[in-house]
Amino acid sequence: GADDEAGAYATVSVLGYAVLGLVWLAVLPLVRDPLLDFLRVGGEARPGADFAFTAGAVVFTLAGAANTTVYALQGYDRFDLGNAASLTVSFVQAAGLGLTLWQGWGLPGVVCATGAGWAAGALAGALLLRAGAPAFRWASPRRAAGFVRASLAYGAPLQLANLLGVAHQQVDKLLLARWVALA
Repeated sequence: GADDEAGAYATVSVLGYAVLGLVWLAVLPLVRDPLLDFLRVGGEARPGADFAFTAGAVVFTLAGAANTTVYALQGYDRFDLGNAASLTVSFVQAAGLGLTLWQGWGLPGVVCATGAGWAAGALAGALLLRAGAPAFRWASPRRAAGFVRASLAYGAPLQLANLLGVAHQQVDKLLLARWVALA
């Protein structure tokens, strides 16, 4: 029964992902080369890694938009439609990865296939949200701005916990890449 708030929170989410993607792109020129050097990425792998770092901002934004539509559908008890949007992501990514392997497109192909899956999921989720939750309405950015503080108060500690959890699971790979020369 809180359709107006649901739309405002969803809008905050999508716009938040877009802003974070833009920040990523703005900071990237300053950190990309030192980070790739730290990870000892060089030679033939360097251009692909460079592309992945840059395109990753777009993929991140698309993933956030897709997940927002899935979660909004779940909030309207339309788990069936949320699952359909999630499966769209998986199917498009699987097809894209198969094509990438077949064509030998390497890491850039993997990144593009991943992004295509998230883009398809965001589009499917938005269409399914419109069909399956007719009361849902996206809010204007001005209206959504009033929900940023509450979103951060709730979401920031959760995101920090997620970040630390992922860092804990991945730090060994970071250290391995740093201290062991990979072919």
